Amino acid sequence: MWQKGWTEGAAQSGVRQRFREGTTPFGEAGRARRAVWFCWFRSGVHQACRWVLTSVLLLGVAVDVVFADPADASAVAPPDAVDLALAGLAEDRAAALTKLEGLANAAGPVQGKAIAKWLDALTDGPERERVPELAKPLLDSPALSSGQRVEVFASYLEVLAQIKPSPVSEDAIIGLTERLVASSTTDEQVSYWANLAAWQLRTQHFANAERTLNAAIKLDAPRSSSQQRAGLLRNLGVALAQQGKLEQALQAMLQADALMRELGLPVDAALVANLAGLYVYLEDWPHAREYAQRAYDLAPDGSAGQLTALNMLGNAAFGLAEVQTARDHFERGLALAIQLGRPAISERNNLALTLLNLGQPREALTRFQEVIRLADASEDGVVSAVARKNVAECWIALGDRAKADQWMHEALQFYAKQDVPPKRKELLQLMVENLEAMGRHAEALQRLREYHALDQEMINSEAKARIASLENDYTLKSKDVEIALQQAELQAQQADLERLRGQEQNEALQRKILLVALLGLAGIVFALWHSLRLKARANRELMAKNCEIEAQRIRLQELNVTIQKQSEEDALTGLHNRRYLQSLLDRATQAESDPAPASALVIIADLDHFKRINDTWGHDAGDQVLRHVAETFRSVARAGDSLVRWGGEEFVWWCPGASVSEGPALCARLQAALASAPIVLQGEAQQITASIGFAPVPVWPGISADSALGLKLADHAAYLAKRAGRNCWFGYAARRTPDNPGSLGQTSVDVLEQTGWVECIAAPG
Repeated sequence: MWQKGWTEGAAQSGVRQRFREGTTPFGEAGRARRAVWFCWFRSGVHQACRWVLTSVLLLGVAVDVVFADPADASAVAPPDAVDLALAGLAEDRAAALTKLEGLANAAGPVQGKAIAKWLDALTDGPERERVPELAKPLLDSPALSSGQRVEVFASYLEVLAQIKPSPVSEDAIIGLTERLVASSTTDEQVSYWANLAAWQLRTQHFANAERTLNAAIKLDAPRSSSQQRAGLLRNLGVALAQQGKLEQALQAMLQADALMRELGLPVDAALVANLAGLYVYLEDWPHAREYAQRAYDLAPDGSAGQLTALNMLGNAAFGLAEVQTARDHFERGLALAIQLGRPAISERNNLALTLLNLGQPREALTRFQEVIRLADASEDGVVSAVARKNVAECWIALGDRAKADQWMHEALQFYAKQDVPPKRKELLQLMVENLEAMGRHAEALQRLREYHALDQEMINSEAKARIASLENDYTLKSKDVEIALQQAELQAQQADLERLRGQEQNEALQRKILLVALLGLAGIVFALWHSLRLKARANRELMAKNCEIEAQRIRLQELNVTIQKQSEEDALTGLHNRRYLQSLLDRATQAESDPAPASALVIIADLDHFKRINDTWGHDAGDQVLRHVAETFRSVARAGDSLVRWGGEEFVWWCPGASVSEGPALCARLQAALASAPIVLQGEAQQITASIGFAPVPVWPGISADSALGLKLADHAAYLAKRAGRNCWFGYAARRTPDNPGSLGQTSVDVLEQTGWVECIAAPG
């Protein structure tokens, strides 16, 4: 249901306010009449003039009456029987529902409204199971208006989504939707498709939901700035995220948020919660926690929105290794789900997971088996697969890896039917570790390849850069909104200044009239004295406004400088951020079109066992290590080099003018600096090491190509160093020049190496 009906009332209220302030033509007339009355009365003009003035004032009163705002006199429409029944829902639900049912079954002017509101009230309570059998035949009722038919359809699908297993197939629901769409306006068609997509999301038909939402967005294109379109984009982001299309999902959700801001609407709690879920998939735990907390604060107390936010807060706490905090969130979520009458399958699974991480695998195993029973009974394939993976983790903790392997294969079979790439990625990672521990290295290698391919598909190095760019653009747009508000305030002050100037001109006119009207020297002297007072006051006000405008201009300049600095600097380490790195890549790509492009060497360092530091000493210690490493980078950087915190524990060292042959020496210099400067954490010295990779930019001298390809090669080289045991380096150098290097941006590193276009350089020993 979309918000509507507020625009007309707000407009009428604005007219009344402008009339009072004198900014409408009739308001100006009223002010002028009062000014004339004051001047003539003070000057003691002849009694006949007062009679004329009285007539003018009476005429003004008549004008006010004739042109008064009709909204002030309009009577509020009395509530009908449906409104009265709805008002009694909170006090006596059973009686109110009986009244609504009677109105829905009786012919009359409110029958259609009664049908829609009755089913909507049933949807929100324990009587919801009646809705499917009632709603479907009522969809053809001639008493329903087109808008009310959409409301009934929404109630029907909302309840169907909560029944497991679903009593109606997806094909049947699509057929019903197409039948209703065939006789509807474009706006109604968009609403029908939006409700169908919401049902598909809740029943985990994510690919179908994506297609439905794209069709609805295409229909809604002529009204590209609407609240309904923002809701479609938000749900599209959810469908994309569940399929592992994380970059597209983030883009859709940020577009929805920007559209809400553009429309001046309140922040959408559901959209904020979806952004939190997306950051969970991206394993960006600080952002996930931030958005989840915002979603919780925005949602009404005890609502489904708060339930979603509690689950996201628990997941974020898990990612930050705060297991007890995660358990607290999940316990609150389970209690709220039961209060809302939900099956609470996901909440039970999350709570069992905290027990496993708190070292209670037996208790966790019992709870996971109960989750599997509930999920299988409700045909919730995703939760069934996740719970089986969690059971496998319990058996690993209990020392039975063979049994764990059996459960993991069962989970993999579920994902073959209903794939959710982010969850399948977690399962593959666990399978690799378990197979390696069992000595089944060939199978472990095969699963590792599947994991690596899925990881590259979901979020490779280029996607990371694009996602970071989206995040920074979104932050800057928020800052732009702040600047726009400041500029609007400045314009309002300038308008006040113009109004004061106009007021001064009006007062000058009044002084002239007073001078002409006054008889005698005393009147003239009094008028001059009054004029001087008015002019002095106007001058003081003008001077004050000028000072305010100048101060506002200076604040805007300072804000612009601060925003520019924040957009290219990492707040924790003081190094440059991803946005700055992207600008370096863009400049390098443009420079490659020159006859003799400048070369550079890009070095990527990924800190080893950084998660262990967070888990052992906490995230404050992790931040201390990141600042320490940043200082170490500054100590080895050459003049003119750029240092970037790429994300998490990854750093980029951009070396303009350096060649591939200098790569080993620069990597060795960085390793030596890290080795010679251990960090002390809680009185204990810790050696920090890194897995390092490097590559040239451009890759082939004199050949134009995408500069991001060099970053991709360096990232893969760091990955090889991590695989080789950490605390070492690998690099890539150009070997054979390809015929068409501009088309290699999407080619995998393995293919580049196999075809002989690049060669890998490994650290000695």
